[in-house]
Amino acid sequence: MHQNFKVSVCLITYGQEEFIEQAINSVLMQKCDFDLEVILANDCSPDNTDIIIQNILQNHPNSSVVKYIRHEKNIGMMSNFIFAIQQCKGKYVAICEGDDYWIDENKLQKQINCLENNPQYSLCFHDVNVIEDNKKLRQYVNKNETVFQTKDLFERHFIPTVSIVFRNIIQFPNWLYSVQSGDKALLLLASLKGDLKYLPEVLAAYRIHGGGISKTHYGVKKVYDTANLLNFFNADTSFKYTKDCHSALLYEIETHVIPHYSISNFKIKDLVNEILNRIYKKIKKKFK
Repeated sequence: MHQNFKVSVCLITYGQEEFIEQAINSVLMQKCDFDLEVILANDCSPDNTDIIIQNILQNHPNSSVVKYIRHEKNIGMMSNFIFAIQQCKGKYVAICEGDDYWIDENKLQKQINCLENNPQYSLCFHDVNVIEDNKKLRQYVNKNETVFQTKDLFERHFIPTVSIVFRNIIQFPNWLYSVQSGDKALLLLASLKGDLKYLPEVLAAYRIHGGGISKTHYGVKKVYDTANLLNFFNADTSFKYTKDCHSALLYEIETHVIPHYSISNFKIKDLVNEILNRIYKKIKKKFK
């Protein structure tokens, strides 16, 4: 699988003309002692994203490391994500989505050093600044612990996608095409290969904006999408994480349903049972 590249950067984009230049430049500014490739996959953006990318490719001194693919028709976020990941030939894969950006020129070097020196880690991540309307809101992770396992991922989504670097040893199952959140699925699959290491440094920025998925993906739909992902993962691991999945769904309801709907309209127990009946039919008894 691996060629001469130590690190592949997976960068997907769609309709992000406002942000894509900063994202690409933040990757190309990296200072590292290893070979790097950038897989840049544009999912047929309807705006000026392609024009901006072409300008960078023609003028940036480091653009030769970029492999640019512009799909002739829109294939969807998950399909584009999986496509881009499959093009990555490096020993390690880093992720930077087109509306986020890295802020430290040594980010990759720090993470690769960590993974090279600690074979027990399958993935390394770090803290990021949360940016909305070009203003810093807070740090995203800010945890006291530094090593995490699969069970920790069910508590809440605390690993920002823009911070991820993982060993390119994950086998991606076909069910990945059927889930909404590729980053959550990736984290769960990576956790089966080793521990997840947190570096308590702010090395990138996660952007919140009107067109981002965090602004448009919430409520009951998000709970069902999460249940769908957990169902696939749980079945793929011989139902080892049934209780954890149940707890994760309760957290999703408390976080993404109750704040957006009247409490009187949703009884938590009834909603959980409805989800279990529709998504978890085969393993419902395991939740008792």
